[in-house]
Amino acid sequence: ICDWAIARLEEPGAIVNVQGADFTWPSGAPGTANLVKNQSALILVSGTGSHLALLGAGASLNARGTVTIIYTDGSTSEGTFQLPNWCCQDPTTGGAKLAVSVKGRYTAAGLSNTTTDYRVFYTAVPLDPGKTVKAIKLPGGGLGFFAATIADKPLPPAPTGENWVSDLEFLDSTNGWGPVERDHSNGEDAAGDG
Repeated sequence: ICDWAIARLEEPGAIVNVQGADFTWPSGAPGTANLVKNQSALILVSGTGSHLALLGAGASLNARGTVTIIYTDGSTSEGTFQLPNWCCQDPTTGGAKLAVSVKGRYTAAGLSNTTTDYRVFYTAVPLDPGKTVKAIKLPGGGLGFFAATIADKPLPPAPTGENWVSDLEFLDSTNGWGPVERDHSNGEDAAGDG
């Protein structure tokens, strides 16, 4: 999935808002690489907020990783997450949210694979409160990333009256075995099988 999303979704370099976070699409031309995968060097992402927000996709059905966040005071924190496969897995796997989906992709030869859904997902990991992010180190393996940004993820309103916990909005959700579901046992890794 190294060259497909940009030309079909937004102009290279465009600002795109997903889940309240502003991302800058990579500036690669159609048919050229536009994601980061297996990057060992630090990536400069700076700012303050409640979460590190990421846009990416998995290249396998078990694409998990841990991002390391480096703060300006020299301390670090880590966040573990899972992203669904770019085409062939329940889009809520691991608590991710579908950011965009398009039919087909651009390659060096032009538009191809127009019957396949190519998808990019949103996930976020919490940051240490009150600290300023200096850089991040992305995980390797079967994960590819299009963009990262620091965002504030506001808390939902406090519940009033009597409420079931399962009726409240998730603040964060991760499930390493299928999509996060309400009022179901885990079952297997498909949605609704609990």
